[in-house]
Parts: sequence; structure tokens; C-alpha cells
Amino acid sequence: MKEWILNSYHLKEGLNSYNIAVADLMNAPKIEQIDLSAYTGQVGDLIKVKAYDDFAVKAVTVEIQNSEGTLVEKGNAIDNGLEWIYTATVNNPNLSGYKIIVRATDNPNNLTEKEVQL
Repeated sequence: MKEWILNSYHLKEGLNSYNIAVADLMNAPKIEQIDLSAYTGQVGDLIKVKAYDDFAVKAVTVEIQNSEGTLVEKGNAIDNGLEWIYTATVNNPNLSGYKIIVRATDNPNNLTEKEVQL
């Protein structure tokens, strides 16, 4: 249903599938916000990401690295319709110097990356 509504909207605006595909190819997703207010380093803590694209964000991944740059955990965020939610799977008692790296991809696999230092 969502796809039909989008297609109807674009067709009304005089766009065709080719124009839409080219426009999507030319524009990478944007990561607007990384909300770490609910992340304290405990299993089950949430990292919320607001990401958007001119057509659709296909996937958002979250990676957590320690102060030496070693991977601590990595996984896919879940789209709830308003934002992407990542649920922590590893306890990290000392977050000093840790990095959160968020990557967003769209349908043509354009990639955007944003990093936050803790």
C-alpha cells in the first residue's frame, strides 16, 4: 500500500520510475540525529537514530568501538516508522573514549556514516 501511495504521488507530480530511480541514486541518506540519552552501556539500552532519504532508507547499522578502535558490538537498527532503534547487546561499563558509528543505506546502496565520540 505504501509503495502504491508513493508511486501515485510521484506520477501526479509528473515523475516517472526512471526519474525517481536516478534521483535516488544521486542522493545518499541523511543521518539527522543520533540519540544516546537512553544508552548507558548496559545490555538492552537503546540508541535511537533519525535517518531519512528522498525515497527510502533501506537499513541502519550501529557499531560501537572501544577507545582503542576495537569493535565491541555491531548490529542492525529496527525501523519503527518514526526512527531507527538499536538495542545494545554487550555490557560496556566504561564508555570513556568509545565511538558510536551509524551507517544508513538506501535502495541503490548509497551509504552515509556519522560518528559520535563518547
